Amino acid sequence: MKLNEYLTESFNSCLKNPLLFVPMAGAVVLVSLLSLLFSGTAIPFAGPMDAQTMAAGAGTALGGAMVLSILSTLITFLAHGMTIALGYDLISGRPVSLRRGWESVLERITPLVIAVILVGLLTGIGMVLLVLPGLIAAFFLMFTFAAVMVDREDALRALRSSIRMVANNFSAAFILFLVMIALGVIFMLVNMILGLIPVVGTLVAIVVSSVFSTFLTLVLLHAYLELRQAPATPDVEV
Repeated sequence: MKLNEYLTESFNSCLKNPLLFVPMAGAVVLVSLLSLLFSGTAIPFAGPMDAQTMAAGAGTALGGAMVLSILSTLITFLAHGMTIALGYDLISGRPVSLRRGWESVLERITPLVIAVILVGLLTGIGMVLLVLPGLIAAFFLMFTFAAVMVDREDALRALRSSIRMVANNFSAAFILFLVMIALGVIFMLVNMILGLIPVVGTLVAIVVSSVFSTFLTLVLLHAYLELRQAPATPDVEV
């Protein structure tokens, strides 16, 4: 399959099946609400601020930020897993059902959460080490959640499957990864512009985030389903 077919099929799927946006939209809204809730921890005290109070305030803010980061990551990737389940049903010719998608996530909740933790740790540590190792980790692990949801693999086996698939189809996977990064940069620029618009810009940004995340998830799913059946190092067409 050509790369433009991944993109076209994913785009058409999004247009024809608006239910696909629901998991990511829900995640974006929930994470936004949690951000508002935890933002209060940044100013835990009122009145005069001595050194002890400032230290306590900083510790509370840091703790709130860590909890928010963990919850946001879990929520986002659970939504990612549900979108994969919905997308796989669509590609397989089954009706798209939010109930079935949620049941699929619940059935795979343990390996999915473990995979989220492992991928998060590996990419997070890599990002701390001058960013590039984190990008390399993200590149080799980008099919992990598809392996968990589609082929029902446990977390460790899913990580190995993703690494093996990327290694065996390196050129195709690398071009796909570069395209996704480029789309991500465009998305960030759009979000920055929307952030300058009060209220309406925030609401539009939520919609854009949901659409973008769903689209990329479907692109990864189409690529996964194609590359897992492909011979090693196939020719790549853009």
